[in-house]
Formats: sequence, C-alpha cells, structure tokens
Amino acid sequence: MSTTEDYLPPDQTSLFEPLRSDLRESYSRRDGLRFGRIFSEISARLSALKTAPTGNVLLQTMRAWGSQGIPKMVLSRILDECYQRCVGPHVAQLTGATESEAYGELTLPILYEMFIAARLTSDCLFMDLGCGVGTATAQASLQTGCRSYGIEKRSAAFEIAKTLQAELKIRCKMWGLKPGDMTLELGDMLFSTQLKQLVRQADVILVNNYVFLPELSQAVCRILSTGLKDGARVITLSPLGFSVHSQASRSQVDRFPENIPFCITKHICPPGSFSWSATDGWYYLHEFTDSHRGESDDFLRRQRLPSHMMARYL
Repeated sequence: MSTTEDYLPPDQTSLFEPLRSDLRESYSRRDGLRFGRIFSEISARLSALKTAPTGNVLLQTMRAWGSQGIPKMVLSRILDECYQRCVGPHVAQLTGATESEAYGELTLPILYEMFIAARLTSDCLFMDLGCGVGTATAQASLQTGCRSYGIEKRSAAFEIAKTLQAELKIRCKMWGLKPGDMTLELGDMLFSTQLKQLVRQADVILVNNYVFLPELSQAVCRILSTGLKDGARVITLSPLGFSVHSQASRSQVDRFPENIPFCITKHICPPGSFSWSATDGWYYLHEFTDSHRGESDDFLRRQRLPSHMMARYL
C-alpha cells in the first residue's frame, strides 16, 4: 500500500507511478544513493501538493472520505505501525498466569467486521473487558471515531496498551487524523467501579471469553445483567453464560442468566481471525432488548446439540 493510492485522486496518483517503479528498482539493486534521490523527489512532490494554489490536495481527499470512513488499507497501515513498535517486541512478556488470563488477540480483519456487524459508529461507547494490549480499543476509536474504554488486569499488558495508545495518537497526527477518545484502566473487571458505571452507557461491548472458566463467565454475565441499556450489543467468542470448559456449565446454561433478554446471532470467523489459531471459528453478537426475552434461552439450549445439527436452527 502506498500513501499516494489513498490520499490522491487517480490523475495525481499516476504522476507518482514512474517514481515508485524507480524506487523499487533502486531498492532491489541496493543502490542507496539513487534510492535517496528518488525518495527526496517523492517527498518534494507531496509537499508541493500540500501548498498547491487549489488547496491541500491531501486534506481534500481525507474530507472526501466522509461517512465512508478511513480506507481499510490506511487503517491497517497505521495500526500495524503502532503494533510493530509497541507490541511486537514485548509479546514474550504476556504469558498468562492462569488459563483465563492466557494472551491472545483478535486480528484487525475480524475486528473490522465485528464493528460493522455491531453497528459501531462515532457516537457510540465501545468497551473491551479484558483489553490486553489495547489493539481492539485502538482500532475501534480509529475505525469509527467512537469513544473507547478498555480494562486490563495484567500490568505488563496494560503498560503496552498505554504505549500503543500514545503511539496511535502520534501516528494519527502525522496522517492528519483524529481518533475517538480512548480510556484505559488497570484493574479487575469484576471489581471496577468505573466499569460498572460505563456499562450503563455502553453501546458495544467486546468480551473475548474464549478461555473463560465457568465461574468467570457467570460473573461477567452478572455485571452485564445489572447495567446494560436497551439495544446494547455484546460481542463474544462463546455465548454469554456458556463455557466450553465444563459439561456442568452446559446443563446450567438454560437458566443462567435468567433476567437478561437478548437476541443472539452467530457469525463465522475465517482463518486468520485469531492470534492463537490458524483455523476458523465463530463469534456471537448479542443484542439486549425486552422484545427478545426468551430467545436467548432457545439459542443456548441449541448449543447442547451436536455441531452437525446446529446449522438448521441458526
């Protein structure tokens, strides 16, 4: 991906194509002097476009994005730059002390699709319960302009998340972008006063509960049951109140939690969606509303059926 492809109209982009070809050739031939000269010429041409008599072409292109949002390739480049600088060098520090604290990330493409499916927009509050190194909160605020909040129990991951957030602000300023406000909290999601207050305002909540033990799954459900507003959406990797770890949990899931009405839809996660696996999987989008009372029980009962029988029910 090149900057010119995203920031310039086609007639301007074509002017840079010969220079791009020359730049690639000089790089492959390890011709440092030529590479430097070509790079300087590209920079000079871009600078000239910023001071053109007709106005800053780069800013005009950004304004034209409008409701379409940031192009996915621009989003990917900025977040990848932040990740490589802030997260990549420290991944070895992130081994979880317990199974429920195991480190794992949802990748940019699946988060992109999740946010679209959950109708996350600039006027929303997004929450990530167990935000890890903060990649989801960063992407939510950059992709949609929404407010985001993440809470993380592990201090090592939290410190990386703060660094990532600071780097994102720097990168966005360089690109002329403004992400939504981002808040991070170091603490336990089960005991956070701030979290319980924000849950009442949240529009979209992400809970990566793939390795949650039954006790933790039920505790999270209790927090959500006391505060979610009508229409709030919750994204999980297992249905709320359901744990893949325990057969006992499967028998209890029909009646827990009893007081949360929600409609669940099941969505495919293609290969490459998870940092911990190359295979595909599922995510679940819960929408909380009184009009769907009872539908959650029907859905969760179906989870006890053999996997080959589930498709005809969903």
